[in-house]
Amino acid sequence: MDEVQIIFILVYLLTILLSATKIVPLSVGAMVGALLTAWFGLLYGVFTYNDAMGFIDVRLIFLLLGVMIVVEVAERSGLFRFGALYAVKISGGNPTLLFISICLISAVVSVFLSDPTAMLLIAAAMATITKLLRYDPVPYFISAMIMINLGGTSTLIGSVSNMIIGLQAGISFTTFIGYLAICEIILWGLTIFALYMLFRSRLGEKKELPDYNPWESVED
Repeated sequence: MDEVQIIFILVYLLTILLSATKIVPLSVGAMVGALLTAWFGLLYGVFTYNDAMGFIDVRLIFLLLGVMIVVEVAERSGLFRFGALYAVKISGGNPTLLFISICLISAVVSVFLSDPTAMLLIAAAMATITKLLRYDPVPYFISAMIMINLGGTSTLIGSVSNMIIGLQAGISFTTFIGYLAICEIILWGLTIFALYMLFRSRLGEKKELPDYNPWESVED
């Protein structure tokens, strides 16, 4: 193992250490690792300046930025809270219908948002629902997170890995969906059924719903 390999291994380990210990914010840790990699790569002639700039995928960065802007606007408008309360209302307090609704909503949301973003938004909605009905939140949270991971594989914008694969391979949004849509629908149904069988004894009893209007959660 030569000097250059040792240096890059140390840079990699430093980046992992900064990210794992959270001594600095994750973004700062990643930036430190990227800058050190670029610096030593140029210093030892591993790659050229043009090669280093080519590593930056501007298309991916702007795609992520656009998704984040849409999510922020939707969250501030109360869209996700409205969806959670509406799911409760259409279930009529029936835990089985509520469970299925939550699973489907989680999967659909993750189709259009990256997994971490969808998890944060759905988790907030789950907290609202389970507190309102006084249900055990564990089966609902676990099922929602599983469906988010599953739904996130459906589209190019469902996860960062999908974005990278699609952009590098030159696969269009519709082509990506075309390859996975049928498989995803089948997997959604099978997964919801399996989760229901696993958690059906913990979903809670049917309850009378308080009188509320989901539209009140939507801001002008």
